[in-house]
Amino acid sequence: MEQLKLAERVKDSTAQERSQLVELVFLDKGALTHYSWPGLKTVGGQRNATEIKATIPYYGGTWLLQRLLALKGKVTTKDQTVTQAMSAYAASLLAAEEQL
Repeated sequence: MEQLKLAERVKDSTAQERSQLVELVFLDKGALTHYSWPGLKTVGGQRNATEIKATIPYYGGTWLLQRLLALKGKVTTKDQTVTQAMSAYAASLLAAEEQL
């Protein structure tokens, strides 16, 4: 129940950005296979690149935030909306953990 409330708060905080395209940089190619990345498109020809640049649609909620937090250091974004939502989501999870 508490998880649902946390997810709703994050969803509300990103509601104004219903359909934004988020740029990601995969610093570890293996991170591409850890999760599904619906709608992910790589940018340009990057066959031998050490970093993979890609875009992904983001409609709010926690699915993208969870992946980025779990793969911290392997996938990055400079998107302010997403980084702020990640911080808010992580803080709310820690606050909920302290209440247990």
